[in-house]
Amino acid sequence: MPSARFYRRAYNIVSLIWLFYILWMASQCPASIWDSNPFIGSLYILIGFFFIAGSLWQINLRAFIGISEEDNESEQLIVSGWYGVARHPLYLGIILSAVGLCIWSFSSLTTGIFIITFLYILIGIRLEEKKLIIAHGEAYKQYQKNIWALIPYLY
Repeated sequence: MPSARFYRRAYNIVSLIWLFYILWMASQCPASIWDSNPFIGSLYILIGFFFIAGSLWQINLRAFIGISEEDNESEQLIVSGWYGVARHPLYLGIILSAVGLCIWSFSSLTTGIFIITFLYILIGIRLEEKKLIIAHGEAYKQYQKNIWALIPYLY
């Protein structure tokens, strides 16, 4: 049976391929489409990157990527900092950046990218939370009751 490290590596490879595909597709948009609202779009993207960087700063990045010998889920549950705002601040940052891309360059392509990314994240949250409940038990269930999954006071 494949290890958790294998799944983590496979997940990251698929995510990177998807990211490069999104960036390539965005580069194929006509230049005239990029003036939709670059300031507001850039602001959302910047806030999204702050959430991404802040959440990655708090975790064991080597275990997260799948190159460390230790399993990321076996570590202590992080409930403060960015993880005190949302249970999945990394996903929140990705969603904010995708919204920023849509605002910056509103088109059927960017809307499609946002929808696919959002659905991918919702599925990822469900799978990840099942693993975290197994790894952390009652502590994670209590964390779920106290902290919103993505967007405080909404979801």
